[in-house]
Amino acid sequence: MKFIYCFVFIALSLFACGSSKSTATPAEIENLKKMVEQRAFEIESDYAYPVTTTALMSLQNAGLFLDGSNASSVSLIGNPNYLRVKGDSVFAELPYFGEVQMPSYPSRDNGIHFKTLLEDYEANQNEKSKAYDLKFGANGTDESYNVFITLFPNGRSSIRISGSKRNSIEYTGEVKKWSREKD
Repeated sequence: MKFIYCFVFIALSLFACGSSKSTATPAEIENLKKMVEQRAFEIESDYAYPVTTTALMSLQNAGLFLDGSNASSVSLIGNPNYLRVKGDSVFAELPYFGEVQMPSYPSRDNGIHFKTLLEDYEANQNEKSKAYDLKFGANGTDESYNVFITLFPNGRSSIRISGSKRNSIEYTGEVKKWSREKD
């Protein structure tokens, strides 16, 4: 009987590993390819995932997070935010949840803000999933950032940002083609 369970488990595991191929339509794959090649897209995030620290757990235990949020997952729904890539420039206005290691003064708030040229931009496509992995550097007013983005053909996105003065944070959301009419 153990042999049958073991065989079924192995067969299901192999089947699951083989099904990581993209289920995106050719149109979705082509739209994503154009956005990346033209460097013309905007991401609006719906969740932030900060590094869970003792300080964030203390805030959670004090009941300071809104419903649907906790120390490791913060809902951004209804909170305006964006990361835009337009040609050789990148613009970001993202809320930050986490610990700042080296505060800079004066600062308008603790969010992540930059309007700068892309530095060391790289874009690579995953052949199986057809997703794109992007990486680049960006400089804010008083901090530098390393930005890692994954764009999926279904319109979902993941942004990972590590700053020179704060803990890293991840965002998930939706990617859309940027057009001049939005400005």
